[in-house]
Amino acid sequence: MAHHKIKHFFNAYVYRLTYEENLSYLAEHAIPICIHGHTHIQGTYYLRGKRHGFENTDELRLDDIKHCLVCPGSVGQPRSGKTDAEFAIFDQQQEIIQFHRTNYDLECIVKDMHHHGFPVQLIDRLRQGR
Repeated sequence: MAHHKIKHFFNAYVYRLTYEENLSYLAEHAIPICIHGHTHIQGTYYLRGKRHGFENTDELRLDDIKHCLVCPGSVGQPRSGKTDAEFAIFDQQQEIIQFHRTNYDLECIVKDMHHHGFPVQLIDRLRQGR
């Protein structure tokens, strides 16, 4: 049995300056989808035929997408300008990713952050969703 080294770490951030390199890696290794975090930007970088780009829709059908990098969003530090908690649901059988946002008690979290000595910059970022 041949042993293949699989890269477990792409570029630290998957965003507009790095996504092409990461999509190329997926293509070279026949990996159709990579679900990642760390960027706090809900959405999908994709490769459709020779076209590539970014989509930030409520639902993404994967049937015509060859390779994609999916960020389900962020719970607590979104970068969308919205303060809701973000998440995604991946239905493998239907080949659909549904992106969601939900409200939570932001002021309760802010109060706890103050209590535990979090930096004001993090608290402000949370309130602004940026």
